[in-house]
Amino acid sequence: MNFCDSVHKEITMSHWNIAAAQYQPTHHYVDDHITHHLRFIAAAARQQCNLLLFPELSLTGPVLPDSQLPAPPTHQQLAPLHEAAQVCNLSVIAGVTVDENGQRQRGLAWFSPDQPQAIVYPHGAGACLESRHSGLTLVDTHADQPGIAPTPRCLPAVWR
Repeated sequence: MNFCDSVHKEITMSHWNIAAAQYQPTHHYVDDHITHHLRFIAAAARQQCNLLLFPELSLTGPVLPDSQLPAPPTHQQLAPLHEAAQVCNLSVIAGVTVDENGQRQRGLAWFSPDQPQAIVYPHGAGACLESRHSGLTLVDTHADQPGIAPTPRCLPAVWR
């Protein structure tokens, strides 16, 4: 074995197929955005993607004319996206608004085939991706957020 072969084996990273949807919502009809997202999910599944990323506010639409953020979607509205993520075995991250401590703010909704429902995080909550076994996991780096245990190895895991 030559030197290059041994170095290659040490730095081999896991393989993820990641798709980023280019989509700019222009209205505030969440159900229409969900239908549009489902088309992207189907296309990503056909390409055998592991992760599909959508832009900020992709599910709720842009800031309202009065500079307020639109209302967040309900878990019932998000259910078709979660079901599609499970059926397609695909993790999806989409932009939403979140009501947090009486304030409406930007956030993300994570749809995972391994979770019982969508998990919604406010923007800047410290969530990051890591690879565990054969799938992707969103890891919350803040201990005050319920549902997912924090890990000090979160960032290095992103690059494995």
